[in-house]
Amino acid sequence: MKYAFIKGYWASFPLRTLCLILRVSRSGYYAWLRRHPRRNKRFELLTAIRDVHKTSRRSYGSPRIFKALRNAEVSVGKSTVERVMREHNIRGKKRRGFKRTTDSRHDMPIAENIVNRQFDRGAKNRVWLSDITYLRLKNGLLLHSDRGSQYASDDYRNLIKSFQMVQSMSRRGNCWDNAPMESFFRHTQKQSSSTIRSLKMHTRLKR
Repeated sequence: MKYAFIKGYWASFPLRTLCLILRVSRSGYYAWLRRHPRRNKRFELLTAIRDVHKTSRRSYGSPRIFKALRNAEVSVGKSTVERVMREHNIRGKKRRGFKRTTDSRHDMPIAENIVNRQFDRGAKNRVWLSDITYLRLKNGLLLHSDRGSQYASDDYRNLIKSFQMVQSMSRRGNCWDNAPMESFFRHTQKQSSSTIRSLKMHTRLKR
C-alpha cells in the first residue's frame, strides 16, 4: 500500500522525501516496481494520458487522446484509454453549441465574390481576409479607455452594460493611464504605414 502511494505521488514530490515519510527504502520501492510490471505499465499510460490532456488545455476527450497516443507510437487500445480516463475522472471540455454570428438577411449592398476561394494570388498583399468572432467573457470584466466622446456616448455605455462589463476611464489629460493601448496602436500604425509605403513604391517600380 505504501509503495502504491509513492507511485501515485512521485511526480509531485521527491522520491527520497516520500520514502523517508513512509519509512521505506528506495531499493524496496524499485523492487516492488519490478515485481508488478503491469501496474508500472498502467501508471506510464496514465502519465501519458494526463500529459496529452494537459497539453490540449484539458479539451481532449478519449477519442483524440487515443489518436494522439497512437501517433506517438504508444501501443494501447481505445477501450483501455476510455477506461483509464473514466477511472481517474479525466474528461475533455465540452464545446459550447455553435452560434451563428453572420446575419445575411439584410437589404444592404452585397459585393461580388471576386476571390471565389482562389486565395493564392502568387504574391503577398493581393488578398486580405476578414471575419468576426466572439469570446465568452466573465461578468465584471473591466473595460478601460480614455475620456473621448465615443466612450462617453449613450450607445457605447449601453453596449458595455449589455455585456455586464464595468467601465473605467483615464484621468483628464493623462495619456499614461491608457499607455498599453496607446503603445499598441502606435506600433500598429507604424507597421501599416510602412507596408503602405512599400506597396506604393512597388507599384511605381512596376510602372
